[in-house]
Amino acid sequence: MSGPKVVVTTETARKLCERDLRRLENESSLWLKRARKLGEFNEADYHETLARRDHLRELLRSERFLEVRKIADAEIAYLKNDLIEREIRSIERAASKRERQRRQKENTGILLKTLATKTLPPELEKKLRFLAQGEHLPDSEKILAQGFALLADTTPPSEALNDDRHQLASRLQTGISRVSLTEWLSSQAAGHRDERLKRIDRHIAELQSLEGESVAQPFLTRLAKAEREDNPAQRNLLLDSLVLDLAQTTRKRRELRERTGELQSIAIELAASPNADKALLARVETELAAPDPARVHSLMEECRT
Repeated sequence: MSGPKVVVTTETARKLCERDLRRLENESSLWLKRARKLGEFNEADYHETLARRDHLRELLRSERFLEVRKIADAEIAYLKNDLIEREIRSIERAASKRERQRRQKENTGILLKTLATKTLPPELEKKLRFLAQGEHLPDSEKILAQGFALLADTTPPSEALNDDRHQLASRLQTGISRVSLTEWLSSQAAGHRDERLKRIDRHIAELQSLEGESVAQPFLTRLAKAEREDNPAQRNLLLDSLVLDLAQTTRKRRELRERTGELQSIAIELAASPNADKALLARVETELAAPDPARVHSLMEECRT
């Protein structure tokens, strides 16, 4: 014996497809907004997305309802995954940039210590000190090269360099082997670096890319304070605390973005209902402008009910 058959009328099937197309429109709008914000927007990709959406509308007009629903779900999943990949690329670029700036800051500081016994041209010294504070200059590589050119005539203070760097400076002084700026910088990169700083930079890059500078700024302030701390024990305490707080914040922000997307999707389904609660939908729209985790969860349950 066969079970009961569920008969879906043409009108019901059409409404379900229209709901799915509205969900797709919402996902496309979110994809476009975030891709542009991330600097990952590609005009060709956008037009391909529009073409696939127009194709679905043609299928709907032809009453090919099953195809519409199947393709719409696949397209929504594709846009979600594609956005995640674009976010990852943006975060990696931002993290790499922060790491390069950190290395430049550290290398410039080492260079200044190495040149401590030498009188530098005032303008060059000013620029080097500017870079050593973590600031950016468009010709930073050229400035480092100018400072590096003075190393051959300089005896480094013993407390400024480790053994590897002493050997490198000695090679410069004695002329036994010429060392390029690239080799010198590489020798600094090979030295000890706090792995916590890599994690901190990655978390901050994620917050800057996906949430904005205002969310990341308190952590940047705490990082600057930790880097200025001379007491090793206190510095370790500050960095450990910062790593934990950043990890927790990025996780919660990631979860909130996911929940907000779910709330938008549920609200779209609710809006398609003939008995939709307009007051509830208005509250959802207000909440999406400045989401709070507890309120988002509560609204999701109300919409489901």
